Amino acid sequence: MSDTVTLDDEWVKGLEEKVADTKWEDRRSQLPTIFKAPNHIREIDTKAYEPVIIALGPYHRDKPHLQDMNKLKWHYLKKFLARNPVKNLVDYLKQVKALESQARMAYAEEPNMSSNDFVQMLLLDACFVVETITSWEQTEQGLEAVQNPIKSTSWALRAVARDMLLLENQLPFFLLETLFDAAFPNQSVNLLVMVLNFIGRFVRTGKMEIASLSGSSHHLLHILHSCIIPETDRHCNRVVMTGQPTSELPWMPNATLLKEVGVQFKMRVAAKSFLDVTFQNGVMEMAQLIFDGDTYTLFRNLTAFEQCHKLANPVVTAYVLLMNSIIDTAADVQLLKRDKIVIGAWDHSKEVASIFHDLVMDKVFDGSWCPPSIFSDVTKYYDSNRHRATHFNTRRAFFSLFSVILVLTLVTIVSYFWPPK
Repeated sequence: MSDTVTLDDEWVKGLEEKVADTKWEDRRSQLPTIFKAPNHIREIDTKAYEPVIIALGPYHRDKPHLQDMNKLKWHYLKKFLARNPVKNLVDYLKQVKALESQARMAYAEEPNMSSNDFVQMLLLDACFVVETITSWEQTEQGLEAVQNPIKSTSWALRAVARDMLLLENQLPFFLLETLFDAAFPNQSVNLLVMVLNFIGRFVRTGKMEIASLSGSSHHLLHILHSCIIPETDRHCNRVVMTGQPTSELPWMPNATLLKEVGVQFKMRVAAKSFLDVTFQNGVMEMAQLIFDGDTYTLFRNLTAFEQCHKLANPVVTAYVLLMNSIIDTAADVQLLKRDKIVIGAWDHSKEVASIFHDLVMDKVFDGSWCPPSIFSDVTKYYDSNRHRATHFNTRRAFFSLFSVILVLTLVTIVSYFWPPK
């Protein structure tokens, strides 16, 4: 049959040439680390990935509402150049230029910029980040005290810190370290310690420890992601990578149902981060979650990072799944509020439940993903105790009904023999 079919020779030749010319990009020899949120993630809430005050890196640099901060970047570059008198602008440009190829490779999408523009952007943005992290506690004098929006307002620094932790607003950490080491050659504290101090000032996540980090740091969001994993969980892998691989989302009864079978919820006092959750002998200990608008944005970007980076441990995604299971209704939120496990700026408990539902809508898992063992542990406890709880509730309902009937009977008898005068 195929022998009788004729094809356009020119068309076939064009296809053959296209196949022959198809090859992988020369620029990439390793996995990217700085991503743009895929459409299926971004469309749930676009604003969660958009900087509100400053663009760092190539993804948002042309947004009109972020241009006002470019002038401040030049002021920070001037301050940075004065840090080390033996270094000048040319020295730093050469350092950044030497890292250009490696920096381009870090971005999942090829920056459509000339070499000079790309190097200039990296230097300006990296110096801004380094200066912000190293001098945010310093009190400025003169014109900077009144004209620098970060120093002259109470809100701008928090907004900058928020933007510095967005998935799409990252700079390669090796670039930040290179410039920091050149500008502060005699600094006794390394940049990583300063980063943690800075993040800890604006992210309410417990006491982060550098010991939690292993391997190289990709960027600020990756540093935060690495440090919020409790140290015990990192060693024993108890939270995330246990159980049987599955592509299905795990199930757990909500807080109201768990309370009915005797599960106690307790705030974990010595928690290292909000990920610190344990379940043993019917007691679920949970780190306190201070929930506000920044917390929601942080969850969005941390889970997006886990979805985008093939090697990222999906600990935050697992936590969001856990909270979405426990918090099903406003009543569940109220229960956790009473135990001081969830506190924050959200007035309506129903909104909190809805937010966690939205956070899990865009999550995708392959067949190698292992749900946290706490899901199966809690479900087993619930299954083994719910029949007892049902029996108890049935007996309680029976005795309650019996008590009502008895009272009504006594009232009837008294009314019959001793009618009111």
